[in-house]
Amino acid sequence: MGAGSAERDIDSMPDGHKPDLQRTGRRIHKASTRNPRSPADRPGGRVRRSSRLQSGLPTVSLQVTDKRRGIGVPPAQKKRSTTSSSSSLPPRTGDFQGTKRAHCEEEELGTSLQDDIRKQNPPKHTKGAIRSSRQDQYIQHWLDNIHIPRKSSTSLHGTVIDMPRKAPSSIPTDIESTAEESGTKTTASVDALALHYRNIVIGKVPPPKGLEGRARQIISGVPTSGDIDHTALENLRQLLIREEGENESMLVTLLLPSLQVLGIGATLDPKLRARPNQLWFNCVPIPLLKEFEPLSSSLPSLSRPKPDVTFGFSLEAFTLTQQFTLGSVCDKNNPKQNYAIPDGKTVFPFLTFEFKAEANRGTHFSAKKQAANSGAIALNGNLRLMEQCGLGLRVFERGEPHYFSITIEFASARVNLHWVEVPAKRGGPYRFHVNTLEIYPLIHVEGLLALFRAVRNILEWAVKTRLPKLCAALDAYH
Repeated sequence: MGAGSAERDIDSMPDGHKPDLQRTGRRIHKASTRNPRSPADRPGGRVRRSSRLQSGLPTVSLQVTDKRRGIGVPPAQKKRSTTSSSSSLPPRTGDFQGTKRAHCEEEELGTSLQDDIRKQNPPKHTKGAIRSSRQDQYIQHWLDNIHIPRKSSTSLHGTVIDMPRKAPSSIPTDIESTAEESGTKTTASVDALALHYRNIVIGKVPPPKGLEGRARQIISGVPTSGDIDHTALENLRQLLIREEGENESMLVTLLLPSLQVLGIGATLDPKLRARPNQLWFNCVPIPLLKEFEPLSSSLPSLSRPKPDVTFGFSLEAFTLTQQFTLGSVCDKNNPKQNYAIPDGKTVFPFLTFEFKAEANRGTHFSAKKQAANSGAIALNGNLRLMEQCGLGLRVFERGEPHYFSITIEFASARVNLHWVEVPAKRGGPYRFHVNTLEIYPLIHVEGLLALFRAVRNILEWAVKTRLPKLCAALDAYH
């Protein structure tokens, strides 16, 4: 519709209803000069302003809140914030730049108020933070108190060497001191897989009934040298109960003198030798089974034994010719390794002791693994002697015991029998077994009595039965 038609319509209206065009134009002009619209505020622009800012009304400052902790501004600061922000706003007739500057000042004021709030109201720990702090404290306490042994390994399952254990301060006269040869006592932790790869078995297969019956006959009964003093046994029992929480060194200190007095008797037979804490540095180790030899570099190694006490024969028990022959019973590939004298002085060991304490995390099973290693080496030495002397298994009596071991802790002791399983096929590998024969509770006098009877009986059996057979094999050696 054109401008001419609009004027005609206005003229046709009654006088009381005609609009005042001049007054309307002045209103539009005042509004445009008061709040000019920037290009960004035009329809289609990117920046859109709120109705409060466009109208130029004063902005009310809201409460400043710390979003991380949910802490509000105190009432006094809230009043200060509202007054300051409202007083800093531009007048209603100002331009848009004044409004923008006011909001920047308001943001700076809010930031300063937040800093004041943090200083006056330090952050409180949440439940998750408290729980995490307690876990960290628990882990740190565990790391500070746990016993972590020093380790040296040659493979993934390598040999583990624990912290050195102090040797007893007093050694009985008949049990030789070997500090110059063995040094500080260390306990070799034997890997069960290392035993398995060498055909050494703990338990699982019971010994032949005839062999087990003969072994029980040897260790039981009253020794021919006389019975044990019950008063001394009662004193030892009370000591073991009182010191039960102590470490392995204390157990060795208590039992070595008792082993001298109660187990050996007045004096040790000159044909026997007892050596504590001696490394079998001269032994011939048990080799890997042939099927595992290609993987030898990645399989766990087996350390040389170092029993707490080793019982065997002395060189004086053999003639000069037999002593010369003993030096020839060696490994063909390494002449320095001897089948008969694994520690350099004790000839054909037949009994070893291993002491353990719960304070050092020691168990009968860990002691049994150590004894299985030394027992297999000793039995293998007996077999090689029979083979090299030309007698073979005819002299090696499979129904007769050849080796015992005793594992002891504060509360109990175990006597173990070691024996050999001959392969079905000729030339096959021997299998070495160890089985628990008897368990004696040391908190009772009866258990201590049975233990020391077994020790004396084994020593007497070795001199009367075992030694003559070894001498016969050495005489037949060629």
